[in-house]
Amino acid sequence: MSTIKSLWASVQGDPVFMRRVNGWLTVFWIAMIPVSIAFGLLSSVAYVSALSLWALVSGHWSAWQAARVEVQQQADAKALEDNPIEERVVDTIIRETEVNPAVSPSSTRTSNDPAAGCATCGQSPAHTPARDSLTSTDALRSQLSRISEQIVALQRQIDHQPS
Repeated sequence: MSTIKSLWASVQGDPVFMRRVNGWLTVFWIAMIPVSIAFGLLSSVAYVSALSLWALVSGHWSAWQAARVEVQQQADAKALEDNPIEERVVDTIIRETEVNPAVSPSSTRTSNDPAAGCATCGQSPAHTPARDSLTSTDALRSQLSRISEQIVALQRQIDHQPS
């Protein structure tokens, strides 16, 4: 008996299977209309009663399945509202990347002496601010490219998570 219950639970949880079963049952009952007329089954009270009971059961079953789907959709919408995808992506980016805050130029310069370093950033006198800003721009572009790739990967993971 537990095997039948577990089979029934797995069948009800599979929307593709349920759609196929209901589709074939619909085709079967449509095909039964001319058969019923041809064999005179419509004059049988027992046949019409059984057909009416089947219609009643299948109608209620369909309404119940639709209500289950609506409840699940509402739960998914509430979960998304409570934990938006944007926040999950930002949290993951913060957790999995090495984004560092920029250092302000005024905090690195301690002296007006040219030997003490660059007037722009306080680094050694040999460096040129234009070359370093190009290097930092390239590094920033590289870091943003990695972050973008991670965002796309996270969105794919979130899209493929089971509800």
